Amino acid sequence: MLQEAVQYFWKHWGQNPGGQLQNHALSEVKAKGYNKLYLCTDLTDYYEKNNWAYIGKGYLLDDEETRIYEYQI
Repeated sequence: MLQEAVQYFWKHWGQNPGGQLQNHALSEVKAKGYNKLYLCTDLTDYYEKNNWAYIGKGYLLDDEETRIYEYQI
């Protein structure tokens, strides 16, 4: 699995696959009539660069701390 992830990474280097995935998710959410989308992650600084707003911290089912983001559509 790691090898496949590395191959995918190098194959799509410079094509912004993360941004493409976000755009697809936002299009689907908008088509369904929602005006906000939320996500949780342990990443910092990545989503802020893509117009997500950090709204606070939360906890996963295993009590691990996570960051919560909101995107206004």
